[in-house]
Amino acid sequence: LKIDLSPINTDFGTSYSPSTNSSSSSAKKVTTETIDFIEIALDRLSTKISELDKTASNAYLSMSKRSKAYQSEIEAVTSQITLQNRAYSAYMAKANSIGLSESWANQIRNGSLNIADITDDTLKEQIKNYQTWDEKALDAKNAVSDLEEKVIQLKTAKIQLEIDVKADKLEQIEAKYDKLQSKLDLRDSFSQLGSEKDYKTLNKYVSQQIKNLNEQNELVKQQQSIVKKGSESWYEYQSTIDSNSSSIQSLTKSMVENAQAMAELANTKADNKVDTYDSADELLKARIENSSSYKKQNSYINKEIANIKNRQKAYDAAVSTNKSNLNSASKKITKTKQTKGSKLDKTYNSIVKEAQSCVKNKKEISGSLIQKAQSLYPDFARAMAEYNAQLASYNTSKATADLYRETSKQDKIDLAKQKSDNIETYYSNRQKQISQRVQEINDNISIIEAEGYAASKEY
Repeated sequence: LKIDLSPINTDFGTSYSPSTNSSSSSAKKVTTETIDFIEIALDRLSTKISELDKTASNAYLSMSKRSKAYQSEIEAVTSQITLQNRAYSAYMAKANSIGLSESWANQIRNGSLNIADITDDTLKEQIKNYQTWDEKALDAKNAVSDLEEKVIQLKTAKIQLEIDVKADKLEQIEAKYDKLQSKLDLRDSFSQLGSEKDYKTLNKYVSQQIKNLNEQNELVKQQQSIVKKGSESWYEYQSTIDSNSSSIQSLTKSMVENAQAMAELANTKADNKVDTYDSADELLKARIENSSSYKKQNSYINKEIANIKNRQKAYDAAVSTNKSNLNSASKKITKTKQTKGSKLDKTYNSIVKEAQSCVKNKKEISGSLIQKAQSLYPDFARAMAEYNAQLASYNTSKATADLYRETSKQDKIDLAKQKSDNIETYYSNRQKQISQRVQEINDNISIIEAEGYAASKEY
């Protein structure tokens, strides 16, 4: 809303001497016209502001229309402040033109005058006229104070409208996150693993939430800057900022946990396979214990040896997968380009440079650096968290695979010896059985010959 205020002359005098000359009459005429113009303009502005206020507060209208209405209302109220200030000057000029002495005028302004004590009719009339214009001036001054407060309210309300839009968007993101998390929880209850895609999507939602909360905080800081520092409203805004910041910290923790869960998928799959082979070995050992055939025993042992190889394959597969994932996570950081320009770019570049140095040296990125990036660049913070998780997972799987490769060597030697012992035991027992049978035959021959008979050819 634009109102041309140029016709209004604000160069009003602070005092006027009573006079009947033409110049005084001309001054009074101009002042009266000016006052009429101001009051008409104020009435029109009040009507327009009322219309804009209805539009701005109408929840059924689009946010865009409401935001524009708020801005127009702020401009209209600002114009109204200008007019009220000019009205104040005009009213005071009109009061001063009456010609009342400062002594009487001061008594009127501080409320100490009792008009009943005045006996001079001319002075009484002057006092009444001065009171009329002084009250109008005071009303204008009070109106300015109220309007200045209204501008603050409108500015904060306009910003709050933007915050509400972001809050609605945040609820939508949270709903998507909760739905996917519930899906993963259900899979977990059936001992099923989530997918890498699921965890990446979870962290995408986390980054969106953090970005949204950071944007809300910036808007709340704008609201906070409008009100007086230390006021009740200022502390309320600070409480909102602190609450959002706390939520960001919790989301950062969730982001790291999701990244770790995603990075551990390959290791968990390997562990599950190894558990299966361990269970199979328990059954094989029981069968070996209950079998009397060395051939069956050794066939079971061969399966145990095969399971050692299967375990190693499972561990090596985890290492291969983790190495590939680590390379992908590393590239996201090493290929991130630094920017030029603002102070924020310098902060961003320092974060990128430090992160890239860690990746180059295959070192973990500090949590403080991730936290620093989180409030400004949540997507890059997510990339750093995922790199850390993949690095840890790769190192764990590599150590596990290497350790098992060494310890399984002795296991295979022990199993091979067990096979050999089974064969040796079998033939040793067989030899004893043959020797025992030979002894029995020789004893029978000796008995027969002692009785004077010759042993048959069967012996």
